[in-house]
Amino acid sequence: MRQNATILTFSMLALFGLSQAAEAGVGWIDNIYNNTDETWYFRSVDSQNNGKVGDQEMNGGGWITLKPNTKYHAEWCAIPWFYQGKHYKSFSLDKAKIVNFYTTENGGKNWIEFENDKTGETIARQQIPDNDFHAKMIIDETGPRFELTNNQYSTENTLREVLKEGMWVAETYINYLQAVGSVLGAIK
Repeated sequence: MRQNATILTFSMLALFGLSQAAEAGVGWIDNIYNNTDETWYFRSVDSQNNGKVGDQEMNGGGWITLKPNTKYHAEWCAIPWFYQGKHYKSFSLDKAKIVNFYTTENGGKNWIEFENDKTGETIARQQIPDNDFHAKMIIDETGPRFELTNNQYSTENTLREVLKEGMWVAETYINYLQAVGSVLGAIK
């Protein structure tokens, strides 16, 4: 009976066009904190969701200024998924030494990868959820980093969790019927 419940669940996943593969969510930068005494520069090279930081639009790949010891609210500021080297965000202290960052999947997990703009070398990476999330970018004496502020389940993940619970209910009910049948068989 367990196999039937599993087949039912996989059939429901297929019916809704869902897979068991890892998800690819979108990371959103909601706030940027420049907690240093230096001016930082920030840009977005992407086809959409470049964002707005404070009153500065980030379209076209141009640099915006992040003044020292200042907090900025960001709108529609996505961390792009890497694609053909054409989708990323960057930060720099002097617009010459540049670090690019983007979201990517590697080894079955999702990451924000930071790379040297000149050499392409991966400098660091930070693991992130496999669904939508919001983060704040904090710049301090160690450099920029992201702190996740929440992790949102996508509709697909939510439905998958509901279906998993449905599988548990179906398995429990089937096991109950088998147990009742065994008890009734022993009585008769």
